[in-house]
Amino acid sequence: MHAYKKNIYTTEVVKVLLSNGARPEVIPRHMWENYIEQPQPGVNKDSAESLSSWCTSEHQVIIAMTLNLSQRYFLARASQQPELSKRRIICARKHESSGLFEIPYYLIGQAYSINLLQERIITHLVSSASK
Repeated sequence: MHAYKKNIYTTEVVKVLLSNGARPEVIPRHMWENYIEQPQPGVNKDSAESLSSWCTSEHQVIIAMTLNLSQRYFLARASQQPELSKRRIICARKHESSGLFEIPYYLIGQAYSINLLQERIITHLVSSASK
């Protein structure tokens, strides 16, 4: 959260966390939903039971200074992706191919192709393992 003070580039950390199943909803939605605009601290409109209920207005000020355009974009994209199924996670770990889940954070604008590629690779891993 204090990367802005030390001028640390944390986008890679955000990519890794999201590709390993971290949910973007832990950051209040209004901070990244319209990723083109710089986020403004404000009232957390998410419900009290939401994952972002920890985020007070003081935290939002820091997050607003820390989140860059790329991070907001990746958070928005991750919110549109279905959660990773347990089957996919187990298969990828078993075959040491968890890097498959990082592909959406390196190929921008290719969601359909990425999903197709991931599904085909996992299907191939499963079918070749059963032979």
